Amino acid sequence: MTDVLAGLVAIAPALVLTLTGFALMALDLLPPRGRREHLGFVGLAGVVAALVTTVLLWGSDVSAFRGMVVLDNFALFFNLVIGYATGLVLLLSMDYLRRCRCPSTCSRASSARASRRARRP
Repeated sequence: MTDVLAGLVAIAPALVLTLTGFALMALDLLPPRGRREHLGFVGLAGVVAALVTTVLLWGSDVSAFRGMVVLDNFALFFNLVIGYATGLVLLLSMDYLRRCRCPSTCSRASSARASRRARRP
C-alpha cells in the first residue's frame, strides 16, 4: 500500500493537471454554450494547484513505479518553470480573447453555416 501512495505522491502535479483537464472537458459540454470564459479560470486554478503541489513536494526525493519516476529538486524545478509558463499563457490568452471579443468556435461555425445558407438561391 505504501508503494501505491509513494507512486501517487511522485506523480501528484501531473495528476492534478490531468484531473483539471478532465474537469475542463466535462465543463465544456455543460451550458452555457455561448460563453466559455469560466473555462480559462478553471484551467488557471488547476495550474495553480499543480504549482502548489510542486512547491509542497520541494526537497523530497521520491522514486516510484520501480524507479521509472524519480522526483527530485531538478524535476520539480522544471515542473515550476513549465507551470509558470502555462499559467502565463492562460492569463495572456484570456486577456487577448477579452480584448478582441473573439467569438467561440461554435458560434463561428454556426454563423458560417448561416451565411452559406443565405447565399443559396
